[in-house]
Amino acid sequence: MNNKKLSNRAFKAVIWSALDRIFLTFFVFSVGILLARLLSPKEFGLIGIVTFFIAIFSQLIDGGFTQAIIRKDRATQADYSTIFFFNLISAGFLYFILYLFSEDISIFFGEPDLNLIIKCSGLILIFHSLGIVQQAKLTRKLDFKSQMKVSLISSMLSGFLGLYLAYTGHGIWSLVWMQLSNRILITLLLWIIIRWIPSIQFSFKSFNQMFSFGYKMMLSSLIYSINRNFHLFIIGKYMSPTELGYYTRAEKFNQAPS
Repeated sequence: MNNKKLSNRAFKAVIWSALDRIFLTFFVFSVGILLARLLSPKEFGLIGIVTFFIAIFSQLIDGGFTQAIIRKDRATQADYSTIFFFNLISAGFLYFILYLFSEDISIFFGEPDLNLIIKCSGLILIFHSLGIVQQAKLTRKLDFKSQMKVSLISSMLSGFLGLYLAYTGHGIWSLVWMQLSNRILITLLLWIIIRWIPSIQFSFKSFNQMFSFGYKMMLSSLIYSINRNFHLFIIGKYMSPTELGYYTRAEKFNQAPS
């Protein structure tokens, strides 16, 4: 690919990525305002606690392999299949840990409802792992237009579902199902767009090559994610879910314009 063609594709990628961020932020902001009228601050606070664990575990699932496969000059079927199965196994293991300790987490925060909420929300990890390779393939092709379509369709459908459940009195489960359905839709649409099927193979050579680069990216992302979300843990533990709910809503609304 010549430099002029590559620069044109890169420019279009930036435009589509920017449009994705603008429209998605506007829609999520609007849905957030409506949900804030229908739900209590405590329900947002409980989801904020769950978000902390999901965010940290999501970084561990990828292991930095997405960045590693994107930067490779030539990615093979063995590379993609290795990442796919590593992500899936990691997600299954981390979900098992989260499921196993969900009751202890609920006791730690003094909120019995967290037990079942964590077990259900933790399924996000599994569906997240199933779409990582497909998203990496789109990024390698600088196809941010398709990624925009995926994020907008999934956000709109899951947002309307969340609003409907909140309006019909399902409380915090409207937020749980909104987040879970969003991840399921993203994964489903990625599989529809990228018609790729993993091979039953795991290349240790490929794994070692990508891990030598990827683990550094994983550690960097993990530190960033902990730094960005640890305050949710502290507020939820030493104050209350209600106050955490006020904080998370205010933070979301404050970040939207920027």
